[in-house]
Amino acid sequence: MASRADATPLSLGDRFYLVLEAVNMIEEGLKALHDEAVDDGIKPDDYGLLDSLDELRTTSYASLLATMVNDREEANAIVALMKQESKALNNE
Repeated sequence: MASRADATPLSLGDRFYLVLEAVNMIEEGLKALHDEAVDDGIKPDDYGLLDSLDELRTTSYASLLATMVNDREEANAIVALMKQESKALNNE
């Protein structure tokens, strides 16, 4: 992650919350793309559509993570936090 001399880096926790919001935005965008494709006549469960959306999701998540971390250790930490958040949401 590039940094400026006059910038204060965000803590890992702050970046984690930014990642969560970005994931929500990615999912909203993917849903909008799916809905648009269905409106254009593609079946909602079309394999090609779902496969393309899954590939876009994977690419988007990887790009997001790469922009939010400085090294593999931070990437692993953010992924671990996301797993904890997911478990907490599933237990509610």
